[in-house]
Amino acid sequence: MSVDEAGTPVIVLQNCDGRIAELQFYDLSRPRTDETPLAPVVMYVNQRPDKAVVQIPIQTGGNGWQVQGEPPVLRADGKYLIQAWGKRHDWSGRGTEFTLGDLKTVKPGRVRHSSPPAGATPPYDAPVKYQVTPLTEFITDKCP
Repeated sequence: MSVDEAGTPVIVLQNCDGRIAELQFYDLSRPRTDETPLAPVVMYVNQRPDKAVVQIPIQTGGNGWQVQGEPPVLRADGKYLIQAWGKRHDWSGRGTEFTLGDLKTVKPGRVRHSSPPAGATPPYDAPVKYQVTPLTEFITDKCP
């Protein structure tokens, strides 16, 4: 996650293989019961995703990503999750959780992200640790 010049949250997607075609946005702070499972509030879809690192404004979509549904209304007390999927959910990428408070220390050109433990393979058992780095450090050698 990052922010634009106005401080608006932006999804930063590292889509190295171009396989991620859908992003689901969840509001983890919405009240639920056992009968109401966690469901996405909105989705972002791209029929022809690029093999690239792209920035997608949460409110409007962009860079080939279309918002399906009403853009989310972010609340100061909200906790959010973004999950990445391939077409027909045949593949998933590592998602991210965030609050607006988490993004207060993020500046444009910097990214708040998690990194898997060194040498680990999915599924990761260690707790997720987030860090804020320049975008250039977020991009891996495996991404075009």
